[in-house]
Amino acid sequence: MIAEIVQFVVAMAVALALAYGIGLYMSLLIKGEPRPFEYTLSRIEGAIFRVAGIQKDAPMTWRQYLRALLLTNGLVMVFEYLVLTLQGTTPDLAFNTATSFATNTNLQHYVGESLSVLSQLSLMVAHFIAPASGFAACFAFLRCFHFTSRNVGNFYVDMTRAITEKSQVDWVAQIPLGRLGSPDDVAAAACYLASDEAAYITGHVLAVNGGMNM
Repeated sequence: MIAEIVQFVVAMAVALALAYGIGLYMSLLIKGEPRPFEYTLSRIEGAIFRVAGIQKDAPMTWRQYLRALLLTNGLVMVFEYLVLTLQGTTPDLAFNTATSFATNTNLQHYVGESLSVLSQLSLMVAHFIAPASGFAACFAFLRCFHFTSRNVGNFYVDMTRAITEKSQVDWVAQIPLGRLGSPDDVAAAACYLASDEAAYITGHVLAVNGGMNM
């Protein structure tokens, strides 16, 4: 009995600590304030904004925000449907799959191996766009309580940030050391190979990847 109570208390403490930390991080995203890894993430986002023609500082009203959200996910659904049907999937199954993935339901009435590689890769688009749109809608809703302006942010900026944040979490989860690498890590390895301490090392590839490939 005591062990179960201790496990429950520990689990609740960990959950509350994680909720508090993640909540603080999400609040920075919602308010547009600097985040951890801001320099790296802002460079990635800036490149995406330039290529996509997104004006980062152009706010939207709730109507513009909703229109952008529905248009983006509608185009993703059409794209998925066309790819699936052109790759041999029946129209009814293609429609069911496209609408499912575009709404982040991910209902699958097929065996994964029955789809072509291109079809499976195309579904990855919705795997990022759909949940990122959900995050963006949540951001816009919460801003209505925090700001008095009619502007609720920029959907494309919020969606991009949600995707880059999710990608960062996915990348970090695959790294045994639990963090992203930095230019200093690579520079330190290069300095070591160029130093006298590495004079007896020849023909070896030094992997600076946090343990991803052992």
